[in-house]
Amino acid sequence: MKKIENLYHEIEYLQKKILSNIQPEVIASKDFTNAENWHSSNDDLSFEQQGEEVMATNSSDIYIYFSYLETNLLFSRYPMHIIETVPGENFEFQFDIEMIGKQECKIAVIEYSNKKQMKSTLFDPSKKHSLKVSQETTRLRIALKVPSKSVIMIKGCEFTRTFDATKVTKKAGAMTEVRAGLKAIKKTSDLRVACIFDEFTRTCYDKEVNLITFTPDDWQEVLEREQPHILMVESAWHGNHKAWEYKIGRYANQDRSALLGLLEWCKQNDVPTIFWNKEDPIHYDKFIDTAKLFDYIYTTDADMIPKYKKAAGHENVFAQSFAVQPEMHNPIKLYRKRIDKMCFAGSYYANRHEDRRRDMDQILDVTQQYGLAIYDRNFERHSPDFQFPERFLPSVLGSLAYNDMDIAYKGYKYMLNINSIKESPTMFSRRVFEGLACGTPIISSYSKGIKRMFGDLVLIAETEDALREKIQEITTDDALYQQKSLEGIREVYHHHTYKHRLRMMLSNMGIMLDVTAKVVTVLSVVHSEADIEAVKANFDRQTYPNKKLVLFASMFDGVTDLMNTYNTEDVSMYAMTYVNHYQKLQDIITTEYMSYMAGEHFYGEQYLADLFLATEYTKADVIGKKIFLNGKMVCYKKMEHTKIMSL
Repeated sequence: MKKIENLYHEIEYLQKKILSNIQPEVIASKDFTNAENWHSSNDDLSFEQQGEEVMATNSSDIYIYFSYLETNLLFSRYPMHIIETVPGENFEFQFDIEMIGKQECKIAVIEYSNKKQMKSTLFDPSKKHSLKVSQETTRLRIALKVPSKSVIMIKGCEFTRTFDATKVTKKAGAMTEVRAGLKAIKKTSDLRVACIFDEFTRTCYDKEVNLITFTPDDWQEVLEREQPHILMVESAWHGNHKAWEYKIGRYANQDRSALLGLLEWCKQNDVPTIFWNKEDPIHYDKFIDTAKLFDYIYTTDADMIPKYKKAAGHENVFAQSFAVQPEMHNPIKLYRKRIDKMCFAGSYYANRHEDRRRDMDQILDVTQQYGLAIYDRNFERHSPDFQFPERFLPSVLGSLAYNDMDIAYKGYKYMLNINSIKESPTMFSRRVFEGLACGTPIISSYSKGIKRMFGDLVLIAETEDALREKIQEITTDDALYQQKSLEGIREVYHHHTYKHRLRMMLSNMGIMLDVTAKVVTVLSVVHSEADIEAVKANFDRQTYPNKKLVLFASMFDGVTDLMNTYNTEDVSMYAMTYVNHYQKLQDIITTEYMSYMAGEHFYGEQYLADLFLATEYTKADVIGKKIFLNGKMVCYKKMEHTKIMSL
């Protein structure tokens, strides 16, 4: 099969080369400025020859198409006049058209296979464009979209084939390298991801991979320069700083040509395409027409998977919930002490989501007596449809940008969450993941997905009495508060970071990354067999898997025999006097990380795991745990999750 595929590529290569030599000009300027070659079936559009130019006048109140060569305006009809092309051929064109009027006209380039219309793309005639037709395209057709109440002067055009043998060879080599490179990816930070994201998703993934952003106007130039490994598009409302607004979802009279061209380029260059609908199940219909064009589909609602498979006609459909970005969502303390209040950061909907509104009113009413802080996502809209009820307005403090959400997540002792979707096994707000990652206990309305994913880590109540009971427990029992905080951090960081999501998506493509835990060497100084046993017990208790123990022993009775007993694959024991033979500690310790345990202290089973978990969200050279339990007294509690500049 590979040999046949290579033969096809060679034939196309020769066709393009021959055509570019014998017929480089696709449309002659003298033909383009001949009024006899232009046609319209609408009486409101008139045109006439004026010297070497064509003047067209649209006296109507609507856009009217003006056809070149073809005498009909039915673009679905196969063209009779031949503007021939080779599959995958490249063209460059620019039109000299003068507008008399406020609106702009557009050039339509329609592509056809041997049997039917493939796609239609609108271009600004005043700019120079590059076009690579699809692999099925064999003919082209040209038309002008003339705006209402306007006059245009057609003065000339340049429409030529482009063929650069050096570039073709170089590009083929580059894409071969990209395909091989994707399979050779060792860690997510090596990935080059072309994307169309809204702000939240872009901010999170930008810290995990090499993100490549682009607009509908420059996507081909950017992608051919950057050579992405994959394309990922989400259910974007604005998309890359509003560059793709109204171009991803379903809208009336939308122009999808740039998106279709982007996907065609990815198909021709073997770049896998991923679509993530973060708006399911509510906005399935809004994005399904786009989603089904992609190689892989991810949905926030696992219950939607069968519908996607049926619509897309393939099995590459998976559930993908929200996640956390460790650099942003972590338990590192803010500069101020947590405020002893309940915090809600989100929206209020007065005219929709009736169940959500009822749940929100109940939770806010109950939590007001404990102190309430609200950050309203729609604070600037001043619309009654999004305004909190009057009784809650004294608690509304304004709004927060996404980069400032740590004020809500870490600035208060408790977080509130309200669910619009209750019965999805996987869909619920990203604030749940992000709040837990910050070590903040969450009080939430009912969600099947939250209960399934986090169990009792999130405090869920379905009645007002149960809600009051849970709030009373978490606000009066400090041990319970600390337990929920720590277990939430562990659960999210072990299973729900954006790195986990990337690994899952790559795994579904057959690309398995090495996720072996990093190795740590635990050091300890021992002065007796009892010390050795105590340190060994602490070491063996640890749940963290990849660890080694190095013991430095002073000279005491029986130490030589103990060295023979305790030197194993995971444990090494050295006499303190022998250490002087080494110039530096790295001659003994070969692992990237090292830690210390003292025999007189007790270390909980998660001690090493928690230290390693912190390496995900801090680049600090030293990570330690100062807080400890002395009898029933917690010492240095204020130092937990705190940055310090010196020891």
